[in-house]
Amino acid sequence: MDQLTLYAPAKINWSLDICGRRADGYHLLRSLIQNIDLTDKVVISQSDRDSCICDQPINGNNIALKAWHLLKQRFRLSGGLKISITKRIPVAAGLGGGSADAAAVLHGVNELFALGINTEQLQRIGLELGADLPFCVAGGLALVEGIGEKVQVLDPIPSYHMLLINIGRPLSTAAVFNRFNITDAGTHTDLPTLLQALINGDINAVAAARHNALECPACLLEPTICSLIQRIRALGLSPMMSGSGPTVFVPSNDRERLEAALKQLAIEYPFVTLTATRLQGTTFGVVNK
Repeated sequence: MDQLTLYAPAKINWSLDICGRRADGYHLLRSLIQNIDLTDKVVISQSDRDSCICDQPINGNNIALKAWHLLKQRFRLSGGLKISITKRIPVAAGLGGGSADAAAVLHGVNELFALGINTEQLQRIGLELGADLPFCVAGGLALVEGIGEKVQVLDPIPSYHMLLINIGRPLSTAAVFNRFNITDAGTHTDLPTLLQALINGDINAVAAARHNALECPACLLEPTICSLIQRIRALGLSPMMSGSGPTVFVPSNDRERLEAALKQLAIEYPFVTLTATRLQGTTFGVVNK
């Protein structure tokens, strides 16, 4: 076995609450996160040198290659690794694409080199690379707390059709967090109500119960997000911003309504796609070649 192909899924935040801040400046989060069927393709193979080729610019932060270097050093692996990434997840979009790619590399290297690392160990290693990594390593549906290190995987919920709309400009996560004022964090998600609404398939109740503390600061930095949200609401749908933005997702039980909205929004925005939530246990789909 000298090559693996993996499909790294994006994530959406059903909710995102900021519960405080540590002395070192890291924000403490409480977020309900789920994978969706939008994936990047990550191919890794043993090589005589390290390389990472991506079909899109990745803003100089090659977290996938960092994932390999971390495992290579920790487990004293010899040789190199060739990484090839085909992006479908927008960059710096609040969808965790870079973290998903890095998690795929962690999983892939673990299998390619027969390291025998379990999921919890991979999560701890991943946390050294970024706060989204522990969830991305586990996948599925999970309640994530702390700075991302506490991941409670939850039972599957019904699948939802989902429209994703991105304004076509990346938004810095650090800039959004810097714009957030902890004194303004008075509203929090009603998590039990949100989970029950998701189980019941009640989108209106989902929209009423959920909260994203970063939506307001993101909209202040990028007013186009606010315009997009208003535009979608005018169509009678329930838009929600994912993570630190700027991607907006629209869940629905009615695929035809989303298809109709897609036709209208695709005229105005550069990235509009129809996808669905991904059930627990369907994370990377490793394929041996």
